[in-house]
Amino acid sequence: MKQTLPSGDAWRADRKWSLGGSDAAAILGMSKWRGPLSTYVDKTTPYKPETEPAPILFRVGHALEPMMIELLQERGYKARAERPYTITRHKLYPYLHATLDGRVTKDGRRGIIELKTAQHSKAAEWAEGVPPYYYAQCQHNMIVASASWAICACTIGNTDFVVHEVEKSREMAEEWSRFADWWWRYHVIGKREPAPTGADLGTLDDLHAVGSPTTAVMGQDSVVISQRYDELVAEIAELEKEKKDIRATIRAEMKADEVLEHPLAGAWTCRSGPSGKRILRRKK
Repeated sequence: MKQTLPSGDAWRADRKWSLGGSDAAAILGMSKWRGPLSTYVDKTTPYKPETEPAPILFRVGHALEPMMIELLQERGYKARAERPYTITRHKLYPYLHATLDGRVTKDGRRGIIELKTAQHSKAAEWAEGVPPYYYAQCQHNMIVASASWAICACTIGNTDFVVHEVEKSREMAEEWSRFADWWWRYHVIGKREPAPTGADLGTLDDLHAVGSPTTAVMGQDSVVISQRYDELVAEIAELEKEKKDIRATIRAEMKADEVLEHPLAGAWTCRSGPSGKRILRRKK
């Protein structure tokens, strides 16, 4: 079922009553920005109209979407943009929705389009395929839209345009549909908070912004993971020292050269940055 909402506020409010593509990666613990608890809080709190302008990166990405549709058409895809503020809902699971960037046809097969923007520093993540976070989003949206494949395209630093075709995973389609429906009913409808991940730290700070001058006794599970935390801190410190030692060794070997390379080990570069100071970088 597809519905076009009258405004951005109406569209954002409607999205709170079901799980979308970005929620899929968050619930599965694949997102760097949001975790299961953040998703739960978002879905169980009343919608508040946005009073601040959207972030620049988001607005730039939205503005580039018509151009990216044109680039896909130039590559031979029969691509078209989806109407703004349109939400597609799953036929069997009402708690699943998708907001598509577009639809595409190739060799008689109908698919969907996901459009992304990334900085040059993220180029390596897109080199071999769709990053896991966006892969989960593509699979979710294909499930909801009953599509058999998808295009996930991304502009890299406004100079490169990467296009990946993604086939729908039938195994994931069945498992995710059931799991997402259960997650919604158990956590959101049942008012049961899910366990947080590292991506939920900001949400936890917001939920407990006001401190209390009391002391709590640590539970047994927290005792175990606190000890593990101390071990990790020590291991990370050792690894960071080893990393710096390696960089120093490489830099000493390069001297004035800008590139140090080997067929079996990739390359290092050391070129002047904006400030004029040379910057050592690893190239795989």
